[in-house]
Order: sequence, then C-alpha cells, then structure tokens
Amino acid sequence: MFILSYLKDNRAENRPNQTYHGSLFGMYQGKVSLWVKQLAALLEKALGRMGKLPQRAVNQL
Repeated sequence: MFILSYLKDNRAENRPNQTYHGSLFGMYQGKVSLWVKQLAALLEKALGRMGKLPQRAVNQL
C-alpha cells in the first residue's frame, strides 16, 4: 500500500514530500527513501512479469 500511495501522490501537481509520506506510515524520511527505491524496483519487476507495465511511447499503445 505504501509504494502505491507514494507513486499515486507523486504524480499530482503539488507533490507531497517524503517526510509527509513518512508521517502517514510511521517512518522517518530516510526510511521512506530506502523503501521507495526498493519497492518501486520490485513493483516494476512484478508488473513486467505480468505484462502489465505502462507503455511509455505513443506508438506502443
């Protein structure tokens, strides 16, 4: 839930910072940074295995 919330919120115009996300999930900013890096990589790998990665180029849609 943490990484999905982080990725969703960081697409918004007024991006909340890592301290904000840390307060939501009871972590310090340093832990947020560590978890984002690790979980984003795992999420990308899992979505790739499932064939569900978002397309990055219009001609691939």
